[in-house]
Amino acid sequence: MVLMDTLKKWLGTAKEQAGDLSEKAKPMVDKSKVVAADAWVKTKDVADDLSEKAKPMVEKGKVVAADAWDKGKEQAGDLSEKAKPMVDKSKDAATDAWAKTKDAAGSATDKAASGTDDTADES
Repeated sequence: MVLMDTLKKWLGTAKEQAGDLSEKAKPMVDKSKVVAADAWVKTKDVADDLSEKAKPMVEKGKVVAADAWDKGKEQAGDLSEKAKPMVDKSKDAATDAWAKTKDAAGSATDKAASGTDDTADES
């Protein structure tokens, strides 16, 4: 029974002290709520201000990027037009080389099939 009384006394004391601490902490909690709310408002104001200041820079960045894109497209088109004749010449040269190679291979095949070897005379 003495143990139960001691436990009840401790629990009562703990409860009483918790209540006292809660009362002492209440003003600090209330003050921290006010400080946090003020900080939030100030942070939001600063963020809004920065956002407003950044808008012209963002718009200017969009214009610069669009100009750069247009110039890049234009230059790529110019390069494509300049490269087209070179590509056509390369294509023609490759076609000619292929035809000559094909003819030479056909001729060599024909000679090999006929059993004659005139390749030594051609060099």
